[in-house]
Amino acid sequence: MPERKWGIQVVALGDRRNRGRQRVSSPWRRLDSSSARTTLSAGATDLVTQQRITDMAQAPQKDNNAELEAVKADLAQLRGDVGDLLKAFKEQNEARVRDRAGQARDEVKAAFDEGMETLNRGYQQARQHGEKRVEEAEQLVGNHPLTSVVAAFGVGFVIAKLLDGGRR
Repeated sequence: MPERKWGIQVVALGDRRNRGRQRVSSPWRRLDSSSARTTLSAGATDLVTQQRITDMAQAPQKDNNAELEAVKADLAQLRGDVGDLLKAFKEQNEARVRDRAGQARDEVKAAFDEGMETLNRGYQQARQHGEKRVEEAEQLVGNHPLTSVVAAFGVGFVIAKLLDGGRR
């Protein structure tokens, strides 16, 4: 039965030529071809085997620590890049919103100004029309003063009777 220490499997080889020799394999790291083929006597290699086992157990750990640090550095760089990208996106969108708000403000101002111009033109036309009618009325009264006074008295009398409601 294979013996396991620190994730490394030590297997005794069973054929006649290799009797008493051991093979060491690691699940984490592949040994180069010269190391994989090396088999040593069990009695003479206890110290060397233990050192190899320790080295092989620590080597992947060192590699893993280096890889972990590299991954951490990559994640930090990625986090910074994503932050920069989001900041640029935000600034671009803010500029776009400001531009659209400015365009909308200009359109509203233009529509308001156009409405005010239309309103002022209508007011001026109504005023001119009213002034023209007042001048015509003044001319009519000036040309026929007695008729105008009698007409005004008659209109006033009719209005008074309507408002009185026939009480008398």
